[in-house]
Amino acid sequence: MKKHDPDLRRISLRIHELQELAFHEHQLSNLLSQFLEQEGFTVDQGITADETAFVATFSQGKEPVVSLNAVISKRVL
Repeated sequence: MKKHDPDLRRISLRIHELQELAFHEHQLSNLLSQFLEQEGFTVDQGITADETAFVATFSQGKEPVVSLNAVISKRVL
């Protein structure tokens, strides 16, 4: 949706600014999970051995409507 364009652009730019090593993306994980929570998603963090992993679920009524799962890999040289 157009209303999310500014937020998603800001998040995208911030992702590229962060200098976090693979599997230690704490700022990135927090940035994404906070945005999703503000938009009404339920966020479960630390769902695997990777403490930055999370699942975000949006429910409306009795059944889950959308569930997000993503792996973001950045290589810092």
